[in-house]
Amino acid sequence: MHELLYLYDYRKLVSCIQECTKEVCFLVGEFYRSLNLDQLFYPALAEPDGVRWITSPVVTRLTATLNVIFIRLHSLLDYTTKLVHEIEHLRSDFSTYPKLSSSSIQFGDRRRTRWGEAPGTLFEPSEAVREIELVRNLVIHDGLLDDMPKVYKVVKDGRGVEKFVLMPDRTNGRLDRHKNRALFYSGDDKINIRLPTLISQFQVMQRVNLERAVVRLVEIGRDRTKAAG
Repeated sequence: MHELLYLYDYRKLVSCIQECTKEVCFLVGEFYRSLNLDQLFYPALAEPDGVRWITSPVVTRLTATLNVIFIRLHSLLDYTTKLVHEIEHLRSDFSTYPKLSSSSIQFGDRRRTRWGEAPGTLFEPSEAVREIELVRNLVIHDGLLDDMPKVYKVVKDGRGVEKFVLMPDRTNGRLDRHKNRALFYSGDDKINIRLPTLISQFQVMQRVNLERAVVRLVEIGRDRTKAAG
């Protein structure tokens, strides 16, 4: 019974990764649907040629969706680290109901998994992971991606030809700062153009993590079977 309960708890980690991945995919689709199809300001107004920014309830929802995408990507960093740590510290004594060894583990504890900064995995330092950590920490602990969330719109010959959302300037995984100010946008960094690539890079590294975890789990099972025999 204790072994079955432990197995159920372990499967919850797998389920967390599955469901969180589905959430990210859905939210990315919703972000682009809203950006491209929703009327950003109602009622619609005649717009002069040039670049203008818009804030409205639709923009608030769009920004909130983007925030949650980064938050859930960081959740996947935590869940994947927990899964790997649990494999590397797999319980074998079921005389009592064991606690998951990864229950207090987060992405910041990844070096405790015995994998170090494994190449090709989410544990290897990368620009994608640094950005996810930066944005998640910003929106959770320090504020917003913009003091007034905006969508920018380019109008040419009386019709909209582009809409985009800017990300703040950063250097080496840190926001560019001057005293109390940390939200500058000189880099013209349009997250709606980069987001698919960011998600793709993340998922490639995550897949390497999971494939390696499966191999490691099989190795541990084989070693324990030999030791018991």
